Amino acid sequence: MKILYISHDSTLHGSERAFAETLEALYLSGHELYTIFSADGPIIEFCKPYLRDFEILSQIWWYDRGIRLDRKEKNQTLKKIVRCVKKTYKVIKQIDPDIVISNTSVIPCGAIASKLARKKHIWYFHEAGKKDLNYNLIYGTRLSLWLANKLSSKVLFNSFFLESYYQKYISPKKREVVYQAVKLNCNDMTMLPPKQPGKLTLILMGRFAEGKGQMEAIHAVHRLIRQGENIELLLVGAGQDDYSDQVKNYIEKNYLFSVKAIDFVKDICDYYRLADVMLVCSRCEAFGRITIEAMKMGLPVIVSHTGANPELVKEGFNGFLYEYGNIEDLSQKILQLKDDHIRHQIAQQAQRWALDTFTLNNYAQRLNEIIIGK
Repeated sequence: MKILYISHDSTLHGSERAFAETLEALYLSGHELYTIFSADGPIIEFCKPYLRDFEILSQIWWYDRGIRLDRKEKNQTLKKIVRCVKKTYKVIKQIDPDIVISNTSVIPCGAIASKLARKKHIWYFHEAGKKDLNYNLIYGTRLSLWLANKLSSKVLFNSFFLESYYQKYISPKKREVVYQAVKLNCNDMTMLPPKQPGKLTLILMGRFAEGKGQMEAIHAVHRLIRQGENIELLLVGAGQDDYSDQVKNYIEKNYLFSVKAIDFVKDICDYYRLADVMLVCSRCEAFGRITIEAMKMGLPVIVSHTGANPELVKEGFNGFLYEYGNIEDLSQKILQLKDDHIRHQIAQQAQRWALDTFTLNNYAQRLNEIIIGK
């Protein structure tokens, strides 16, 4: 079957990695794959082995990025969407796919163009918009999601939480939950120094943003350090932005030498190897890719009791849940994992469960069942 898959971005963040995994899963199932990338970027190299061909064509977002648009800006964005739809339509007519898939809820052009071209369209949602990213649908939630439902034969969600979040807008017969494979390429590992005996190293991975909870993790660790605990915190994913600067300034002003803010890195495996425990302190995770990555690397996790986290973490089995915003609760969960026996037992259980559940074969089979109808 010939499939055109449209990406909203070309970076190496979670939804783009999920995009590459979806292509690989469909490729393994024998489908002929084409892609529209929104821009030139590093994810393209990940995807090339699975593609017959690809185009680079900017896909216009119908979400703002946390900054409300005025009427003039909305009209300008609408004009850009119309131009984007026309260009995407031409690509669809040229490729003549059996199915068009749009990756993430932020880009509408593929769905509209597919309708005009009379092609089956699938939408794969990876985010909760306002709740997790603090983004707003420019033309209103009700109208935009009514269109998403109308323009798609299926709408896929990467967690049951996300499905429930959109359930009043998307028809029940169109909704399907599809967990990602969460593939990690950690074969080529550099030699790392031995871990310091008696020290507990925590890691929080992902782009720096207020909703990702870097400051919450720092406050918990700061409290434990004042109590005399030997704890290190690695914050991986800093950028050149105000929030990253805020985090770094707090660390510097409070002389938190055991807390390190590390810039975004492509190769994350070495940092997982340095850690004992993964923290996920997000306000809301639509899925929790980092959580599964950590488990696959043999780390127990401590996650906020929000979004899809309770789907992935069973208390005391593969990690712990804490009340979001409750620094004391987070601190206590960290202390529980200081016990070597408890930590190792939970780590082993987490790794077995994640490796058995989130496989490329499982993902490919599920995609074929839902998207292809096999």
